[in-house]
Amino acid sequence: TLSPFKAKLETALQGLDIPLFQPYIGDVLNVRVTAGRIGTQGSLALDTIDKKLTANYTGKVFLTRFAAIDSIEANDLLKWGTLYLNGVDIGFNPVRVHIGGVALSDFYSRIIINRDGTLNLQHLAREKRMSRGAEGAKTADGGEGSAKREPQKKDSGDIRIGTMTLQGGEIDFLDKSISPHFSAKLLEMGGRVSNLSSAERTKGDVVLRGKLDGYADRKSVV
Repeated sequence: TLSPFKAKLETALQGLDIPLFQPYIGDVLNVRVTAGRIGTQGSLALDTIDKKLTANYTGKVFLTRFAAIDSIEANDLLKWGTLYLNGVDIGFNPVRVHIGGVALSDFYSRIIINRDGTLNLQHLAREKRMSRGAEGAKTADGGEGSAKREPQKKDSGDIRIGTMTLQGGEIDFLDKSISPHFSAKLLEMGGRVSNLSSAERTKGDVVLRGKLDGYADRKSVV
């Protein structure tokens, strides 16, 4: 229906190249996606409530043969063979992300601690440039009155992930904050992460297994 706007769609998508969306990804992240395909199957519902558009998607999503590099240093950042999300329930207005299960296999991740102690993952998000008008308004408003304002707590929404399983992973670790630099590779990484939630005072369960540089077995339970 058009007035008020309302729609319910059955969706089926397979084999869409993710690099086609690189112009949009590059606007918000310092990441260049070089490969990957996305598919989905489910239902999309759109509605208008109190003149606000709401959306809800339920179904499953899978991303295969994904690869991305850090566009700043041009280093390999993240790769995987298959990422499968089942029991997906995503809503907008209000934001809600519920995922029953996540399965990740044949993955690679590069983690670097820089000289200043920050992680390379911390610099993936692009900084928003402030327009001159907004910057002038901030300067004019930055007097005594603004100092009394309390920062507002950002609402991250309702995010829940039931279980995440990992298999066949490799993590390339480098610490540049110490001298000499320390590097290590975690191989054959696998395990399970469950009960992830954005709600306060919730604890997740983590069980990971792997090999350090291909020699020592390591198991971590949190």
